Amino acid sequence: MEILYAIAIVIALVVGIVNWLNQPSRDKIERLGDIRGKSLEQVIASAGLPQSYSAQGGGKLLAQWIAPGIHVALLFEYKGAHDGDGRNIDAHRHEFICLGVTHQFGI
Repeated sequence: MEILYAIAIVIALVVGIVNWLNQPSRDKIERLGDIRGKSLEQVIASAGLPQSYSAQGGGKLLAQWIAPGIHVALLFEYKGAHDGDGRNIDAHRHEFICLGVTHQFGI
């Protein structure tokens, strides 16, 4: 039984560290500079994964990075093949191009 507790503690620590490393921060987002024209893939490489995605219609996507004291919402447009599956965000991160900031707080 002690082994199960030890395994649970190790898993909780690993998950906590991964979540902490993926938190957006002012430095990570400011490091991007002018984000217009950058791909979602480039933004994620610097700022980490967004906390949410929202489809905006017309091939547009709103991605939001939210953490204590920071909230940034960026609008992206799908520039891939129109007959492709632009709804599969993870497979097409390089084809979503940033149009700009729609909301920011804490930056």
